Amino acid sequence: MPEILAVYTWSNGMVMAFDRDGEQMPEYQGRMGEVLPRIIREAPSDTKWFIGSWREGTIPISREQLKLLMENAQEIIE
Repeated sequence: MPEILAVYTWSNGMVMAFDRDGEQMPEYQGRMGEVLPRIIREAPSDTKWFIGSWREGTIPISREQLKLLMENAQEIIE
């Protein structure tokens, strides 16, 4: 199975993942709450993480920062 190279989490809650060949990985794409926990568990340590707004750009973020964002988002939802 190809390794995850880059993960993009968008402001609309959608996630996109790409492998080392730049190909989209449909098995890792979807709603943040549904796919990010699995991606975080399975992604190699050198995976690049980004958050952003469509057509406005992205910023790099660490895996730890992404975990915190997910925890805070879950608290807001509950």
